[in-house]
Amino acid sequence: MNKGKSKKWLKYIIIIAIILAIIAGIITFFVTRKKNEVPVYSVSDVGNINYWENNSRTEGMIKEDKMQSVYLSSTQKVEKVMVKEGQKVKVGDTLLKYNTTLSNLELERKGLDIKKAELELSNAQKELEKIRTYKPGEPTYGSLPEEPVEEPTEPPKFHDTVPELTPPKPTVPADKEVNPAPLTGEGSLDKPYLFVWKENKEYEQEFIKALIERTGENKTEVIAIFMIREDDSMTGILKSSSKIKFVKKDENYTFSILGAWTGDENDPLYPNTPDIENPSEPVTPEMPEVGPIYTAAELKQMIVEKENSINDIILNIKVAKSELKKLQEEAKNNAVYSKIDGVVKTVLDVESEDAKTKPVIVVSSGGGYYVQGRVGEFDLGKVKVGQKVNVQAFESGASNQGTIEKISNVPLTDRYYNGIGNSNTSYYPYTVKLDDSVNFKEGEYASIEPIFEEEQSSSFYITGAFVLSENGKNYVYMAGENNKLEKRELNIGKNMHGSLEVRGGITMEDRVAFPYGKNIKEGTPVVDGNLEDLYNGM
Repeated sequence: MNKGKSKKWLKYIIIIAIILAIIAGIITFFVTRKKNEVPVYSVSDVGNINYWENNSRTEGMIKEDKMQSVYLSSTQKVEKVMVKEGQKVKVGDTLLKYNTTLSNLELERKGLDIKKAELELSNAQKELEKIRTYKPGEPTYGSLPEEPVEEPTEPPKFHDTVPELTPPKPTVPADKEVNPAPLTGEGSLDKPYLFVWKENKEYEQEFIKALIERTGENKTEVIAIFMIREDDSMTGILKSSSKIKFVKKDENYTFSILGAWTGDENDPLYPNTPDIENPSEPVTPEMPEVGPIYTAAELKQMIVEKENSINDIILNIKVAKSELKKLQEEAKNNAVYSKIDGVVKTVLDVESEDAKTKPVIVVSSGGGYYVQGRVGEFDLGKVKVGQKVNVQAFESGASNQGTIEKISNVPLTDRYYNGIGNSNTSYYPYTVKLDDSVNFKEGEYASIEPIFEEEQSSSFYITGAFVLSENGKNYVYMAGENNKLEKRELNIGKNMHGSLEVRGGITMEDRVAFPYGKNIKEGTPVVDGNLEDLYNGM
């Protein structure tokens, strides 16, 4: 009896041992398999179709060819049109005359706008350099402003008190007093007349004449400060001010701007004086706060966005400088002269609505417009002479199709967009010809985009770390059938700052392996990797 029980227990022990051995084998199998699995990542997560902008799109300045279109700016007040439709003109003939008063004022404002934009550009470039110092997976220090520092959202608009002023002594009868009358002053350099002036109000000849006569008999000049204030009120916050000298010579009246200011730092009514009784205490600088942590993909996107913002600012500065050049020409002359020998095709009524958007005078000798674009070396083979191009003007909004007339085989020596583009790429200029069916403004900037019959949109970019090279060929390891690694050769195109253009071999739906260990080989099991771990480890 005892012998039978022993055999029975022995049988149970053997069965349990076999089961434990099977369980141990299964555990060992899965542990070993898990250890040998290679992480893979979707190409749609680690690649990007639109990461690099199309190098075929560019900007250029519109030029006229054998024609001249005269547009009226907001600062030009026409005194007389000197030509008629059908009239033949020669180079140097006067087309129209205008008053230069507003042109001089706008010239000062445009100069201030350019300085402000250049400061904005400098700040944006510093921000870009700061972003480039960030490392994936490491905390940033200090704040990175996305926008330039702005004034308080609701600054005060009015002062609490009215300043005490000494009214100027009357020198003319009341019926000859200038309107508006000066608040104070004597019209001299040390004591200029002081006016509260309406924004965009012109200095008319009758006003200048009366102002000079007010200073006394036999006077030929006067100096005045014109303040533009909130609500045209003495207590309103100062927006801007100009110190202007008016001069009478024979029967003509001219002026020059001695100074121009914006903001309330140089307010003639409320001068800013330091508080001597309550000097400010020194401020102890705060230590920079620990900022956010970015992945490699986020940093790349931040750099691209900041570079695009810098490109926009640079373009705006170019446009503003072009407008400044026009204003300088307006201020220098009070007339527009013909630049070509030709026939006057169009003369509009300067008071009509069309004159606000269309050229008031068009002189032609059978020409049109042209604009110069540029194309990167990687896209040079995609453009050709005779190809159609879309041209869209930024200022006027005019658009038309042109034709590529010439492509240079000599690359440009200047760096594209001041080095913001790909500095390793050469750019070649090409000339686009446009007819005169649509009116463009000479000197305005326009976007230029060639029209391609077939756009290569199937390619995408992937970071070079995912790609291996061997014997002059490029390949990746990817998830194949049954979730096993498979080696796949790639067709590689451009290399853009370490990101490679994939033209074939894999698609955005595939999954690629990373990182590549020493023992990686085809047939190895794969597992979906974690993107956060991936970028923190790159």
